[in-house]
Amino acid sequence: MGGLALQAFLPGGVDFSAGYEHDMLDRFNGGSADLGLEKAFQRGLFTVTPQVGLNWMAAELADYEFGVPDDKAQAGRPAYHPGAVMTVKYGLGLFIELKGAWRVILNGNVSRLPSELTQSPIVDQSQVFSGFAAINRLF
Repeated sequence: MGGLALQAFLPGGVDFSAGYEHDMLDRFNGGSADLGLEKAFQRGLFTVTPQVGLNWMAAELADYEFGVPDDKAQAGRPAYHPGAVMTVKYGLGLFIELKGAWRVILNGNVSRLPSELTQSPIVDQSQVFSGFAAINRLF
């Protein structure tokens, strides 16, 4: 996947981001677009950042990730093609400044899958959780 992104700093300390990425190797010829808002709140050594975002997934990408191709259908797993979908993502980031030059970075997100995706025979959950953790030292 490859693409472009734009980030803008809005009044009131709100960060806005927009981006698009596309299948550069032409494996499924689809892409996705993201819009996001976040605002950081700092208290001493802690920075908490609530986040909300929208993700649009082209039909080709949704089919690649959540669909069942006609030639892979079986009894109990019928062919399925979801089409283009929109998801909403909620997240929370935590940045902790430790003594010296050390930092801890945590980020968690949850996306609720729309019915077009949960109806897929290979999907058994209606939410997707993701996270990121890092320990960083500045030199």
